[in-house]
Amino acid sequence: MRLIRFVSVLIICLSACLCISVNCLAADPVKELSEALELSELRDKLPEDARIAAGSTAILDTDINGAAERLADLAKGLLSGVLGDALKKAAAIVSAAALCSMLTALFGEGKSTQYVTLAGVMAVTAIAVGDMRSFLGLAGSTMHELDDYSKILLPALTAAASAGGAISAAAVKYSATVLFLQILISLSDSLVIPLICAYAAASVAGAAMGGAGLNGAANLIKWLTVTIMTLVMGAFVIYLTVTGVVASSADAAAARIAKTTVSTMLPVVGGMVSDAASTVISAAAGIRNAVGVFGLFALSAICLCPFLKLGIHYLIFKASAALTAVLTDSAVSKAVSALAASIGMALGLSGACAMMLFISILSVIKVAPV
Repeated sequence: MRLIRFVSVLIICLSACLCISVNCLAADPVKELSEALELSELRDKLPEDARIAAGSTAILDTDINGAAERLADLAKGLLSGVLGDALKKAAAIVSAAALCSMLTALFGEGKSTQYVTLAGVMAVTAIAVGDMRSFLGLAGSTMHELDDYSKILLPALTAAASAGGAISAAAVKYSATVLFLQILISLSDSLVIPLICAYAAASVAGAAMGGAGLNGAANLIKWLTVTIMTLVMGAFVIYLTVTGVVASSADAAAARIAKTTVSTMLPVVGGMVSDAASTVISAAAGIRNAVGVFGLFALSAICLCPFLKLGIHYLIFKASAALTAVLTDSAVSKAVSALAASIGMALGLSGACAMMLFISILSVIKVAPV
């Protein structure tokens, strides 16, 4: 009777252990963490063009080669339209310069030449003024679009890094990125974009009317604009580097203390707890890297169209300025060159915002597992 009772108890205990072990093996830390972080929103919140470039691949299984090919295909599809529009503007500018050259040759030297030059500057300005407004608006909207998406991407990336043990480092990098990103956007809306407009106006006025005062004011405005963007980016990189090193050291020390405490307080099961924690940390590190890679491609897809449009128009306007200098008076060429520089500053402003996010994501991905 005792033997039967012992065997029954043993069978019940073994069955219970078997059920428990099956449930443990069925648990997938990667799946659970991804569901807790709500990674599906990273794809759902993407703009339409960026969502097409991202494809249907799961975030945790991002194909780098496939994503790069989709970005290249998207760029090819946009290139012809953007290049055609830029060449039309360039043809109109060169035609205006050629007409000025013909009028100058027809009327000869004198006051009539000044009027022809003034008319040429006004003509190329009229051709490009609509584009300048759209370019500055495009730069501002791109920055706000990047900011909106970063509010979804950065918290998910920070949470994954924190789950991997880099609690202080991830929090510091997230805080630094949000702080300097808001500073850059605020400065761009209230100061930098108006300064670019002022530079274009002063440069065109200086080309049309002459005078060292307007040219000096234009150079001062350009220097101030570039200096503001450089200082913000430099301060961000320095702050991120210094605080990241300090926070990473603190995370490493905290992890060593935690492992020693667990082993001391739980001498029997301390190793099992440590192994389970290592499994969760490894899963979190994998999710962090996957989210970071997806985020890089997502941000690239968001920036692709604006950067292509601004970059191609900048190069075409620069080439138009060089060709215009051969055809007519240098004043018209200076006006076109100044408009090209304004487009370049708008491109640099949106590029600084994108670069800030790229640096932040790469710095979080490079955090060593604790």
